[in-house]
Amino acid sequence: MQVNHILSALKEKINPNFSLFFKSLVFIVSLFLIFYTLNNKDELTGNYFFEILNSWKINSWMIYLAILLMPLNWGIEGLKWKFLASKVEKTSFLSALEGVICGTTFGFITPHGLGDYLGRILIMRSAERSKALGAIFISRIAQFYSTIYFGSISIFFLLFSWVPFSATQKKTIVITLLLFHIALPAFLFFRENILRHLEKNKRLKLFVSYFLIIKNYNLREILLVIALSASRYLIFLCQFILVINFFRVKTDLFFQFLAVPFVFLVKSIIPTIFDFGVREAAVMFIFNEEGVDLQRVLYSSLTVWLLNVVAPSVIGLFLIFRLKIKGPF
Repeated sequence: MQVNHILSALKEKINPNFSLFFKSLVFIVSLFLIFYTLNNKDELTGNYFFEILNSWKINSWMIYLAILLMPLNWGIEGLKWKFLASKVEKTSFLSALEGVICGTTFGFITPHGLGDYLGRILIMRSAERSKALGAIFISRIAQFYSTIYFGSISIFFLLFSWVPFSATQKKTIVITLLLFHIALPAFLFFRENILRHLEKNKRLKLFVSYFLIIKNYNLREILLVIALSASRYLIFLCQFILVINFFRVKTDLFFQFLAVPFVFLVKSIIPTIFDFGVREAAVMFIFNEEGVDLQRVLYSSLTVWLLNVVAPSVIGLFLIFRLKIKGPF
C-alpha cells in the first residue's frame, strides 16, 4: 500500500541539506500565503482601519480585552498539548506552546488545518515522536466536540426562532448533529475496541500504529482534555462577542451568543484552504436576519481571524528553523 511505504520512509534519517531546504521552503511558502490571503481579504481596506479608529474612541477596552484573551487562549492549548504529549516525551510548557504555534503556521497553509499535525510533531525531540499523531488526533476531536456541543445549542434556538429554515433543512441539520453527537463520544469511549479492530486489517496496520497511543489515555484524562477544549472554546466565543460590540454592531446580546457558535460550527464542518470564504458566508447568513450593518460584522470576523490565526501563524514563521527534520521521525 502506497501510504505504508510513505510512512516507512519517514522513519529513515533525512539529509541535513534537505532539512534546511525543507525549512526554508516552508518559511517562504507560509510567508507568501499569509500575504496572499491578507491581500485577498476584501474587508482589509482603508475603511476597516477607519472603522477601528472610530470604534477605538468609544470601546477601546473591548479590543484590549479581546487581545488579552489571545495569550490565555493559546496558553490553554499549550497546557493541553503538554499534557497529551507527555505520553510520548516529557516537555516543558514553553516547548509545548512552540509546537502549538508551529502547528498553527503549518495548519494555515493546509486544508482544514491538517498541517497542525506536522508542525507539532516536528518540534518534538523524541525518536518516537510519530506516536504523537494519536495525541494530536485526540486534541482535535475534543476541540471539535466542543464546537459541535455548543453549536448544537445554538442551532436548537435558531431553528425555532430567528432563522427561517425549511422543514427539510431542519430535519437534515438535526440528523447530522445527532450523528456527530453519537459518533464522537462513541469513538472516545470505545477507542480501544475500535483500534483493536482496525489493527487486524493488514493494509491499515502500519497507519493505525501511529494512533495506538490513544489507548494510553484513561477516561479521566480524556474528560480533562475535553474540559480544556471547552474552556478554549468559551474564550473564542467571548473574544468574538467583544469584537462584535467593539465595532458597535447593534444586535441583541443573546442573539450574539447564538450566532457566533453557529459561525464556528459551519467553519469547523466545511473544509477550507487558506481560510477563504466560509466564515464570511456564515457570518453574513446568520446576521443578515437581524438587519444589522453586515460590513461591521465582517470587520469583526476579520479581526478575530487576525488575532487567532494570522498573528500566531506569523510568530510560528520564526520557529520553523527550530524544527527537528533530521533524524528518525
